[in-house]
Amino acid sequence: MVEGLLFLLSICSPTLTFDNDILKFNKLLNDFAVDGPAKIQLDNKNKCLNELFVKTSQSMVTCLRTKKSQIFRSNELVLGCRRHKKVVETKNIIPAFCFSCFKVEVNIHTLGDLIVLYSYFSTLKLPENNIRKTMVELRKEFPGFYKGLIYSQNLSDAQSILNLLDHELSLLLKGEFNIKIKRGCSEYPSIMPNFDKVSIEALNACGYPPDWAQIENAFDDKVGKIETVLENFPSIASFNLFDFLIFRNWIGYGLGIGDLDAVKFEKQFGSDQKFLNLGRTRSKYHRYCN
Repeated sequence: MVEGLLFLLSICSPTLTFDNDILKFNKLLNDFAVDGPAKIQLDNKNKCLNELFVKTSQSMVTCLRTKKSQIFRSNELVLGCRRHKKVVETKNIIPAFCFSCFKVEVNIHTLGDLIVLYSYFSTLKLPENNIRKTMVELRKEFPGFYKGLIYSQNLSDAQSILNLLDHELSLLLKGEFNIKIKRGCSEYPSIMPNFDKVSIEALNACGYPPDWAQIENAFDDKVGKIETVLENFPSIASFNLFDFLIFRNWIGYGLGIGDLDAVKFEKQFGSDQKFLNLGRTRSKYHRYCN
């Protein structure tokens, strides 16, 4: 129930006044605008409001947590990722939809830059209003620590986004970053080698096998429609309670891998113990260097 409420607060801002601590705290977060944690951390003009924020957050987070590690900014487009994931897991094929799903992936190195990327993605205006997300990498088999992705339905659009991000992020981010276009999910090359590559040769060599369509149709006939509850509701741009709790998870993760940026954020916002442990576990397989 709490997870559902948190999600609702990420797609709408209540306009009525309620005598509810959760909604009051969410409104306080909304008032910090989209800069969110970075603004709270740096803006001395809001000292009194900052103190109220810290006092409220310390009591609020004792009863509110989320297991989520990714912050989305969504539009009305339904990607159907839950359904596609089930097809991959049960049939070991790549769904047809994913052959035209491209992602611009940004890899960054510090929690501070992840917060900057989060803020940038929240206000970024694109012709197609593309879905985008910021996240920490938890999967053992894939490298990297902090990432941002923007989804696109064609390669030309993805290339335009990459060119824009490459220029603008070079002016915004403090540390180095890597940006690339890939196709589909990171797991797909294990099914079809070079599926993630976007060269003309790779795209021509990795077409959708016609016999997979029958497998997909049989899957849908047997399983039926996989519900995508509220998936087609666009996100709000404002910093909100759901973002805040995920941000605390990021801090825990950063502490776990040894990111010094996480130390300064933890002093003000605290961190999540579970994600601290997840970060420590990740550091056993992927070494982090400040």
